[in-house]
Amino acid sequence: MSNILARQAIRRPFTEASMHNWRPLYWLAAAVLLFMLQLMSGTTQMFALLVFIFGVLSYFAVRFAGGLRSLMGLCVFILAVQNVLFAQVAKVFFWQPADKPLMWPLETIGIYCLTMAGIALAGALSIKLGFQRRKPWFLPEVDPQRLKWVAIISTALSVVQILGESSINSDTGQVSAGSLHGIFASLSYLPPLSVASGTAYIILSSNGRRSFGLLNGVAMLLPSIVGVIVAIRHITIEAFIIYFVTCWAFGFRFRPIHYGVVIAGWYIATFIIFPYALYARNFVRTRNLEANIGKASGILVDMIENPMKYQVKARQKGPRYRFLYYDGNRPNLERFSVLVIADAIVDATLRGGTTEMDTITPAFAMVVPRILLPDKPYNSTTLARREPGIVARHDNTTGITTGFACDAFSCFGWPGVFLMPFIFSFFLFSFYRIVIETNLWYNVFALAWLSQLTLSYSEQALSLLLIAILQGPIVYSLVVLGINWLVDLALLNERRREATRRRATVGLAAAPEGRLLGL
Repeated sequence: MSNILARQAIRRPFTEASMHNWRPLYWLAAAVLLFMLQLMSGTTQMFALLVFIFGVLSYFAVRFAGGLRSLMGLCVFILAVQNVLFAQVAKVFFWQPADKPLMWPLETIGIYCLTMAGIALAGALSIKLGFQRRKPWFLPEVDPQRLKWVAIISTALSVVQILGESSINSDTGQVSAGSLHGIFASLSYLPPLSVASGTAYIILSSNGRRSFGLLNGVAMLLPSIVGVIVAIRHITIEAFIIYFVTCWAFGFRFRPIHYGVVIAGWYIATFIIFPYALYARNFVRTRNLEANIGKASGILVDMIENPMKYQVKARQKGPRYRFLYYDGNRPNLERFSVLVIADAIVDATLRGGTTEMDTITPAFAMVVPRILLPDKPYNSTTLARREPGIVARHDNTTGITTGFACDAFSCFGWPGVFLMPFIFSFFLFSFYRIVIETNLWYNVFALAWLSQLTLSYSEQALSLLLIAILQGPIVYSLVVLGINWLVDLALLNERRREATRRRATVGLAAAPEGRLLGL
């Protein structure tokens, strides 16, 4: 009963505050400042104005999605930053025109403005229909004992999930993309859940004095090691991001050492982990696990000792293999320039026409388990990326970071740019508000879904976002219900053992002295 009261006590104020956690005037001032600096750096007036409009629409979209303290609000914010705002600020920093070298600058930024308008309307309608006020299935958890068992169980399950997802196909020597691997991939929120619940347990059980220990240390170490071995950057750094977000969500007081770790982590991720993942993936994804480990450790050590050597490699490959947005060699920034890829897709669409349902229809088949549909596609997003030369003609599996804004334009033209983000976002916002309390405060279940959902929402195309809507909440709900059931069994056994121990202690205390001595 006390746990239920605690849940209700923390839920109401934070949920209400989440809709008003931004200062509108500060955001407007930042948008105006960016507009003026872009004009001064040589950006055309219309492009700078559209970036300003995008910034204002982003504020309303994040607010109507739930605010920065909510799961969906953070998804919208990351989409806005990753797809547009980061590149615009970087262009100003290097004092370069933001509409160069885009082929269709006004059309490309106009697509993002309409997309953000559709998202904002979807969030407002979801609130208007009452989804924001409905009681979700999974509420925040503040009981340390339950969090401990959630961490133990999810850590054990995440070991199986990580090994399964990173399994190697012995026939092709490539990372598996279907069959059992697909099942394991759909459980990718288990490692974040183990990190979030372990970190929350340590914070609550120590009364906020500690945030790191054996329980979350093991949960953070396992995916990071596997991420290095298979050269997948988001797996390598995901656990550390979840750790810091969980500390924030559970009110842990950061000290200077924590900020130092964040700065060091940013440096390591930018100059070591990201270049390593791009370079090592060509050497470590073979069927020989022992050889993969040896190659991964050798490349990683060399990269730590000579980080600029691999920056040179990236610069050499950039003009041949990637679309470049910045003047000069800036390979680290180019990886975050989604806008230039979107511009290439806009160009291909304007020249070759829309694909309509060609890339979306396969997504419905991808939701069906491969055991029931062996011939279902491995990836439904590649078709629209071939025409502009983003992926090779023979490539059927590579997923490129583009986001669903330009993908909606590629599929349906201008009408789809507003309608598709509106429809998809409305169902996504409403569905997740039913399943999870989307406020991140004291909520390990929302934190567990954070990295996976933000990745899908900000980077993936309409087809993969459709899978996230149709499949994600269902699988997530079943697994979390199973974990809660196992936690209830563990706590019941604990209470039974404690009751037995107490009865034995009372019996010993009440027994005659001679009986205690065996006389």
